[in-house]
Amino acid sequence: MTTGSSRWRQTRAAEVKAVQAQTLPVNRANRNDVSPSCLQYLWYYIDVSDQQTQTEWREHWDVALRFRQRGIEELRDGDDLVGSELMWGAAARATKAAASKLGMPHGSHRELFRVARRLAELSGITGLRELLGKASALHEHFYESHLPPHEITTSVASASDFVEAVGTVIGANGLTSGSP
Repeated sequence: MTTGSSRWRQTRAAEVKAVQAQTLPVNRANRNDVSPSCLQYLWYYIDVSDQQTQTEWREHWDVALRFRQRGIEELRDGDDLVGSELMWGAAARATKAAASKLGMPHGSHRELFRVARRLAELSGITGLRELLGKASALHEHFYESHLPPHEITTSVASASDFVEAVGTVIGANGLTSGSP
């Protein structure tokens, strides 16, 4: 006799295999490469019913959007150090939002990269860890002031792409800072 919990696990395992079978590269030219069926599954898989977790991921997501916007403004105004750190913060907070939805720890840089790897596994989106790695270079730049301007530009684009991709995976891209 199969229990309800066992049936759920079997169904979930079959769905994970189906999602993992898809290759869904994300690139800057077309951010809509992720199939709707894959996203529908992911949104179901990482749906948050616990009110505290729901609040936590939304707070992280709202901060990620604010940091990204402010980072772009600071960079435009010529402050590459503050802008770089804000763009890293946007990527880190987007990762924390995903971690909150997935129930994963997110208290260190290592854990953030684990979350990015898990998101890539679940979604099939290749390159998420690499995008987060380029965003991390902005964090180092804040302390070391070592990146040339063209690398700052590339890393800022990577951080923004990362936030966009994470938003797509967790179903948050239609949400703006402060929206319900």
